[in-house]
Amino acid sequence: MGISREAASKLADERRFEQDEDQFFASRRITERFDFVFIILGAAVLVACVWGALVGAFA
Repeated sequence: MGISREAASKLADERRFEQDEDQFFASRRITERFDFVFIILGAAVLVACVWGALVGAFA
């Protein structure tokens, strides 16, 4: 009792789609993590610049 070639092809396409979807969401999570890191780094640089300006102004 085998499945038809058409059904097997459809099943393979579905599996491929699910794997592509999983890879997309995994890479998206990594990208979001990098975005968060760069936001934190940007804020730290901004704070350092403001701190340097204040120290320079009152030195």
